[in-house]
This record gives sequence, C-alpha cells and structure tokens, in this order.
Amino acid sequence: MTICYVSDLCFTSNSPAYKMTSLWRCLERNLLCVLLITTFLNSTRAVDLTLVLLQDAAEKGAVCLDGSPPGYYFRNGSAEPNKWIIHMQGGGYCVDEEDCVKRSHTNLGSSKKWKETLYLEGFLSDNCVENPHFCGWSTVFIPYCDGAFFAGNV
Repeated sequence: MTICYVSDLCFTSNSPAYKMTSLWRCLERNLLCVLLITTFLNSTRAVDLTLVLLQDAAEKGAVCLDGSPPGYYFRNGSAEPNKWIIHMQGGGYCVDEEDCVKRSHTNLGSSKKWKETLYLEGFLSDNCVENPHFCGWSTVFIPYCDGAFFAGNV
C-alpha cells in the first residue's frame, strides 16, 4: 500500500524547504487516511459465530458418525435479532459402511476438531459492506456430521 505519493500532487513550489514541509504534510494527511481506513476495516470485521455442542443429544440418538456430539454455530443479530438465517451445511451422504467409516475421521463425520468459533463470509457475514441485506440478522450454521441425506423442494 502506498502511504504517500512523492509527486507534484504534494508540492506546489520548487524550493527545497517548501518541498520538505509539503512532504511532511502529505505524509500526515495520508497516514491519517490509512489510520481511518484501518479503523473502518477493523470495525466492519464480521463477528465470529460461537460453537454450541449438544452434549445431551446422544440420549436422543443424535450423534455424528464417530459418536461425538452434534452442534451448531450461533451469532446473535446486531440490528435485527428477531430475523434469522439458518444454514445447514451440505456434505453428501454415506453410500456404504466403508464410506461412513472414512468420513467419521473428518469434519464431515465428527465434531471433535470443530473450531470454537467460525468466521463466515457472503450472505452469512455480519459485515454490512459485504452483506448489506442480512448483516444484522441472527445466524445459525449447522455443520454436517451424520452422513444423512435430505432433499426437498421449496
């Protein structure tokens, strides 16, 4: 990133003293601009979703392929918390027992290696620059881990 252009844009005189003063003004002006942009980008950084594991789900027969507890990621909406986006991750289904055993050692068959937080982009982001329509909505992301298959027509 260029912080300051050392060009005629920063200078209006050919005197060395004026050039140095103008250079410092140019640097200050551009540094302020960089700081403002950095502050803006940090303030619009999306909030991660937090993992909620359903420890008692096994009692009801709901487990991942490896027997680990299923779960979901949640972020409370900032502007419109009563509006929801619920996204179920795709993953395909197990075609046979061997496929299910292989899958049980991955994030598509086990919750053991799921991260505590999840950063999402696109229509699941709460960054209003990136996602102006749904940025303030509450969001649930349900990871796939059971090998099941669902289909439907909305």
